[in-house]
Amino acid sequence: MSDPVIAADGNSYDRLEIRRWLRRRMVSPLTNEPITSDKLSQDVEKRTEILQQLAKLRSSSTVTKQPEIEIPALAQTPPSNTPCSLLSVPSRGSSVSDSDLSSPSVYMDDEGLERSEEGDAGDL
Repeated sequence: MSDPVIAADGNSYDRLEIRRWLRRRMVSPLTNEPITSDKLSQDVEKRTEILQQLAKLRSSSTVTKQPEIEIPALAQTPPSNTPCSLLSVPSRGSSVSDSDLSSPSVYMDDEGLERSEEGDAGDL
């Protein structure tokens, strides 16, 4: 509640919300009894109470700083002799045989070129 007011029914409401309510219907939102006037008066006691509670919350809240965690950067290229997997996707309508699934191990050499245990990856 940011701007507490007292309506004609004697209850406290937020100014903006009770104005919206009274534009639609002139009855108390709490009792559903008719409200004879749309005049609103400031609820000084409620406002003081709200400000005191906010001040108490602000003074008691402590923000703890989380320790920083260093995340290592990812390498641009994998180190040499790191196994890689080449995925060959069959074209539509073709089938995959067991021999297609048993490809030789492929790795990156020192120049960043793909190599296999049986020679260049281009020979696959």
